[in-house]
Formats: sequence, structure tokens, C-alpha cells
Amino acid sequence: MNVFEFLGLSPKHRPQGKVVQLVKNFDEVPASKVSWPMYGQVKKDGVFGILVVSPEGAALFGRTGKRLMNCGYLEYAYENLPYGCYLGEVCLPGQSLEVLSGIVNPNRTKPLEPGLEKVWQAGGEVHFFDHLTLLEFEQGASSVKYTDRVARAESLGLSFLKRYLILDELEAEAFAQECVARGEEGAVFKRDVDYLAGHKGWRAMKKVRSVSYDLECIGVEEGEGKYAGKVANLIFRWRDGETIKAMLGKGYTHEDAEIMLIASDRGSASDPVGHIFRVYGLQDSSKGKIRLPKVGEPRYDKATPDY
Repeated sequence: MNVFEFLGLSPKHRPQGKVVQLVKNFDEVPASKVSWPMYGQVKKDGVFGILVVSPEGAALFGRTGKRLMNCGYLEYAYENLPYGCYLGEVCLPGQSLEVLSGIVNPNRTKPLEPGLEKVWQAGGEVHFFDHLTLLEFEQGASSVKYTDRVARAESLGLSFLKRYLILDELEAEAFAQECVARGEEGAVFKRDVDYLAGHKGWRAMKKVRSVSYDLECIGVEEGEGKYAGKVANLIFRWRDGETIKAMLGKGYTHEDAEIMLIASDRGSASDPVGHIFRVYGLQDSSKGKIRLPKVGEPRYDKATPDY
């Protein structure tokens, strides 16, 4: 069941890429579209979540509309909120994003290990940053300004991430660096304007630590020597017909590398080819690639890659 079915609508009410409003990297937004002041907000290192509270109860869904797994206790905690859609970041402090992504992956079939389930239920949390009425979410648009959307939800007693008035890009950069120094992913900057599902640009922009792209895997490369029989690198589609080769990053095990290679040979469900992953690195290199790229978590919440 996706979010639209939960609300009694057609499961194809909107395409996956237009379920909610999206955030674009600040540097990719044309200067002509950047207007100050904006509101700055910390960007938590988590998984995007849509908490829907309706006559059917409460349920958490990802960015593409698929229901997040293992979130029953969080849904129960918020089921008495007034009807509406509360947008936020699902987080698990002290654990990597790869671990969190695996826990809430909508395609997960295996139960959580008892130890991990205990950690998740003790520490899982949602940080809210926007609010829509059920009708606004259904329509995919709201004429209500960002600050007013949040204020009406805060008037109900729900806590939202703190907002800071940012006057120019220098303040924005300083705020983002401060957020990163505190261990956050970075910062999001929002115009005090309307809401439009599927829009990715001047309404909401982000500055985050290092560089990160959501790329489609188009091939695998087997390792040699002691890494024979395991994936050494995944190959991703990049801009201008180029490719990016990246080794598996933090959170992946040798077993994961073996399973990926076997799945790729057999074309089974765990085959990474055709799926979108977060690929991150230290910075964009002078040659237009990613410096020291690593493969992050699968982006089950994304319908289309960045390139």
C-alpha cells in the first residue's frame, strides 16, 4: 500500500517523483532564482518521512510514497495528532544512515535482529519540518506560506525543527558549516512561499557536508585476489555520458559484496544494477568527477537518479 491508497485514492494519483516537494543542492540553483532572506533549518541525517494521520489511523511513508517498514511504534506515538500530513526526517542517532535505511526500507522482508530492534525502538525519532492538510497533500499544492504552514501545526503542540532567518549567502554558508560542525548533514534553506509537490529548486535548497549524488547503478566489477567472488566496485551513470566507479562504503560487509555479485549474475532481486544509490565523496574533482567516491545506502525513496 502506498500513501495514496492509504488515503483512499488511486495508487497512481501522482508519479513517484511528484509525491512531495523536493530539495535541490544550493549550488545547482540558478543565481537568478535565489532570493533573500530565507529560513535556515538544520538538515538531519535521516530518511525522509511523510507521517499521514487520517481517519484510517497513522502511517509513515517515504519520499516516493511507499510505506516505511518497522515504524509501527512511531506511528502509534503520533496517531492522536489532528488529521494531516507531517513532513519530517526519520532518524536513529548513533547509527549510520546505511543501518537506518536498512531498517525502514519499504522492500525489506526479513525481521529485524532482536538487538537492532531494541536499539531502533529506543532511539528512533522523527524531526518535523513542514505540514500539509490532507486536502493540500492530495492536491499536491498549498497556497499557504511555509512559515504559516508550520505555525498552524505548532499551534497544535507539535515541535518542529527550529528556523533561523538568513539574510544572505554568507550567512547561509556559515550556518551550514556550523550545522556540519555539530555533526549534522548540513542545512536546508527555504523561501517563505507556497508548496508544490514535485518542485525541486528555488523553494528549498540544501548545503550539506562533502558531496553526494543519487545515481543509478549500471554495472558491477568483481574484485581480485582475496576479493574474488565479491563486488569490488559498482559502476554508475554520470553526467555527459560518463560513468563513476565507486567502492562499497561504510556499513557494507563482505557478505553484502558476495550477495551483490551473485545477484548480479543471476539477475535476482538483490541485483544492484538498475537501482539508485547515494554516492558520496570528499568533493567534486577538477575533472568533473567525484573525488574518492563511495557507495552509500540504496535510495528506495527516489524514483529518478540525479543523472
